[in-house]
Amino acid sequence: IIVGYYGDTNGIGHGFTLSGTTYTTIDYPNSLFTIINGINTAGTVVGSYGDTDGVQHGFTRSNTGYTSIEYPGALFTIANGISNAGTIVGYYGDSNYAYHGFTLSGTTYTSFEYPSSSLARATGINNSGTIVGYFGDSDGVGHGFALNGTTYTSIDYPNASFNSAQGINDTGTIVGNYSAANGVQEG
Repeated sequence: IIVGYYGDTNGIGHGFTLSGTTYTTIDYPNSLFTIINGINTAGTVVGSYGDTDGVQHGFTRSNTGYTSIEYPGALFTIANGISNAGTIVGYYGDSNYAYHGFTLSGTTYTSFEYPSSSLARATGINNSGTIVGYFGDSDGVGHGFALNGTTYTSIDYPNASFNSAQGINDTGTIVGNYSAANGVQEG
């Protein structure tokens, strides 16, 4: 099943799933927009939605309905990935507008940072629990990363000016994108 989001002719964002040739639109109830970022084998999707005040919140949707995800005290929360065990990864913004990665397992939130980074965004997780994402260094340069347990690995495409790891499968293959030295973004 493929997940994503699209804009309609009115500029409103909607989440979707694609199974075979069947598209299903997913809209968080009473939201201004919905973005779907991940799905597990149980069919639980994760993403984000905008409330009527324009604040972005994470959410899950399963066969039991929708659940909002709010990192405690955050200005906004984005959910990006979910493992088959139900562990959710994403990022949130604090009151200083700094971004932090997080995991949500059951009802327990855990924040994390790439060491010495200025921001961290978790974008994916596999069923072994390896998390991928990207972070900014002290010069504002973006780097991809993988987090396996407590071990961080920086991921940089050669000669790129920006890197981002976006997803990881169960064999450990990581996908992402980068910006070439000429500023063109590649995948």
